[in-house]
Amino acid sequence: MTLEPQWFSTMFGVYYFASCVLAVNSSLTLTLMWLQSKGRLASSVTVHHFHDLGKMVFAFTIFWAYIGFSQFMLQWYAHIPEETLWWKERFCGRLGQLFLVPAVRPLRDPVLRPLVTLGEAKPKSARFLVHLAAGHDLRRHVLLVMPSLGTDEVPFQLIDLTCWIGVLSLFIAGVAYRAKNLDLLAKNDPRLPDSLAFENI
Repeated sequence: MTLEPQWFSTMFGVYYFASCVLAVNSSLTLTLMWLQSKGRLASSVTVHHFHDLGKMVFAFTIFWAYIGFSQFMLQWYAHIPEETLWWKERFCGRLGQLFLVPAVRPLRDPVLRPLVTLGEAKPKSARFLVHLAAGHDLRRHVLLVMPSLGTDEVPFQLIDLTCWIGVLSLFIAGVAYRAKNLDLLAKNDPRLPDSLAFENI
């Protein structure tokens, strides 16, 4: 909204919040899967924990799509030029398909059903979670920022991709280096026994 101050939406904060919660839960689940594949937290994080994380991802996928569509529907129906022009820039031209695909795909993805039982469907769920976690950063750049800069082309070149991979790699390497000599289990947390004994009903 700072790039296009004439466009305004009171729902945008909720939309962005839902997007961030979805990305965080997806990234957390992928991180736990990776740690368990390396033999860390193997007995601490169980199928029941993955099941609850799957429910959070499922819930915020639906909530994010609901808020996004509600924001669009209300502004399109009101037909105020300052608002509808913002949407027109994102529906028309080459960016139009990129706008619709990530919004519709999570709702028709066959992985959503086994995602709720994440412990029993890890390989397929992992691919879906990568789409959710990484897709939100791509969506913010391509669909929220680039149309405001007046381009109709898909704005990625090799330097954009390598910069993104480089920053992400540095972040992961820094976290892994810091965590390699630490105990990942919060042993002094008073809620730890309840968490270790947690089971879904």
